[in-house]
Amino acid sequence: MIRIVLENLLLFFLPTLAYVAYRLLMSSTAGRKGPAIDDAPFFMLFAAGAAVVIASLAFFASHSGGRPGEAYAPPVMRDGKIVPGHKIDQPPAPPVGPAGAPPQPGQGAAGADKRNPG
Repeated sequence: MIRIVLENLLLFFLPTLAYVAYRLLMSSTAGRKGPAIDDAPFFMLFAAGAAVVIASLAFFASHSGGRPGEAYAPPVMRDGKIVPGHKIDQPPAPPVGPAGAPPQPGQGAAGADKRNPG
């Protein structure tokens, strides 16, 4: 869980880190002294960081995971070796008949096939 939080924080601060690196590079070549973040556009850096985090979350939410009908087999120990986890295809489910179809002979309720002669 902490890894996920740290990754999102890194993505959030990425535009700010790029801005500070650019300002430090430009100030050293121009011969200026002083903090690189004095006149930083904090709102724009905040918005850019939030956009990067949202874009990365949206990308991985839509491009990760398996196909429908695919299952995940976790890592297992076989013959003293760890077999890594992998995705497997599940067999298709048997077809289901229509909901309003009459019961087939022998499958209906008890005594449904027998007629009461009266």
